[in-house]
Amino acid sequence: MTAGKAMTSGYLPMALVTMSEDVYQGAVAGVSDFYHIFTFAGHPVCSAVAIKCIEIIQRDNLLENVARVGEHLHHRLAEFKDLPYVGDVRGIGLTGAIELVRDKTTKERFPPERHAADVVVEQALQKGFIFARAREAIRIAPPYITTIDDIDNIIDNLIPLIANLKM
Repeated sequence: MTAGKAMTSGYLPMALVTMSEDVYQGAVAGVSDFYHIFTFAGHPVCSAVAIKCIEIIQRDNLLENVARVGEHLHHRLAEFKDLPYVGDVRGIGLTGAIELVRDKTTKERFPPERHAADVVVEQALQKGFIFARAREAIRIAPPYITTIDDIDNIIDNLIPLIANLKM
């Protein structure tokens, strides 16, 4: 498994690779000296930032916040399910996605030249919200310090953009 980004809060590049004992044993089978090198492995500044970020995550109980606020996010995301262009709502933790479709019943996508998600992302930006899209899904990925009030503000502003979408 690979992981990254959150270890330094995205301030500097840092990632890790971890594997089970079975995978490790398979990799070293028949090899007298298993050694793998990463191009940017162990940079001291990136490592120091990662350590400090992990300390802050632990000190401020941010994983507990992610669980609590994430639960609220998913409760609020359910409000999108009945909107005409919403085909699916999904997420985990403090992330979510609202998939936009041309036809709710058949889940038919919009034609490639008409990205509904781009329209919503642009309108949201005009209101001061930054969302990314993945194909026709609006991605919600707020920081670990996000509050329930922040989530309510995000959802309360996003619902009308999707509900009033003109395609």
